[in-house]
Amino acid sequence: MIRIRDLTKFYKSGFGKEFVLRNIDLDVLVHRDGPVAEDDLVIPHPRISERAFVLAPLADVDPYLVLNGKTVAAWLAEIDTTGVEPFPGSMIMRADTSA
Repeated sequence: MIRIRDLTKFYKSGFGKEFVLRNIDLDVLVHRDGPVAEDDLVIPHPRISERAFVLAPLADVDPYLVLNGKTVAAWLAEIDTTGVEPFPGSMIMRADTSA
């Protein structure tokens, strides 16, 4: 597996004519080969099912994706989504746990 975090350690950001190196924070939510558990890398994050700000947009991409035995939509329906602002038609407004 290519280590994305190593490849994206820095990126250039332009402000006018000046370019500066900046850290980039990249959250990998899932991996096509399933969970990853290495000394320095765990995918998905152990508390992904507790974070509405992560689950809401993930549900818009794939509400039936299974994480830790439940669909993303099911996890989302079980947690507090206060402060997570959905866009019109978002899964956060119609989470379906029947899948």
